Amino acid sequence: MRFLHSYLILISISSLFFLPSTISWAHGPIHEKIKIVTAEIEKSPKDAALYIKRASYYRIDENFDLAFQDLQIAETLEPTAAVLPYHYAKLFAAFQYTQSALRFINRFLETAPKHIDGLMTRAALYMQAEQDSLAVIDFQTALEHTNRPLPEHYVNVAKAILQADSTNISSAIEWLEKGEKVLGFNIVLRSYAVDIAEKEGAYTEAIATIDGIIEQLPRYEKWLVRKAELQHKAKQYEEAYATYQRAYDNIRQLPKRNQQTRAVMELEAKVSLALIELQAYEKQ
Repeated sequence: MRFLHSYLILISISSLFFLPSTISWAHGPIHEKIKIVTAEIEKSPKDAALYIKRASYYRIDENFDLAFQDLQIAETLEPTAAVLPYHYAKLFAAFQYTQSALRFINRFLETAPKHIDGLMTRAALYMQAEQDSLAVIDFQTALEHTNRPLPEHYVNVAKAILQADSTNISSAIEWLEKGEKVLGFNIVLRSYAVDIAEKEGAYTEAIATIDGIIEQLPRYEKWLVRKAELQHKAKQYEEAYATYQRAYDNIRQLPKRNQQTRAVMELEAKVSLALIELQAYEKQ
């Protein structure tokens, strides 16, 4: 068995080099959008909204200078545009100019105190500035006013709570549970609950949460590996071996097209190596 697993590791890893390239040029679509808006600006050079729109694309493209220049042009054309402070804040936040971003987002929220992304942006900035209690307030306020809460919103509240007080685990978990009451079963919320438990060394709780995740998913080999890793950390070596073996068996039962994806091949190699290491530990 040990030689079989070693062979599978070599096959899995070597096969990775022959997979088709999956590199995609993420900025390509943004460049196309910039071109389209630039053409619109040429037709309507006095339209401040178009410069704001292009500035947002430049921000995504990580071009601070051109984004800032477009916002300044927009401000010249329409000095009283209510959204300008918001876009300045987003730009400065993207480039980690925290204090400048806070000044602009505060100005924006004075006129739009219930703006969801404005509140979320300021909360994130408060966390960067280590003003975590203020971040919690903004995250909570945003959740109160949104009609379409996302799992990330609840995760952000939990993160802010823990940054404000790392011992306040119960409140952080409570917010994740609130999220599930609103959204139903959610893998993002459960994943962060596992992270919190693992960080605290509460492996039994983390493993129990993973068991709950596995019950909800049609495919769960990745979660079996995570469970086995936690069992290993908890020094439950026999249980870890059994869980890794179950993950390996699940992977081998997948359709060939799934087995041959890079992610699954890497996972299989990881599982095989873990089984070898645990076998070696048992023989010591």
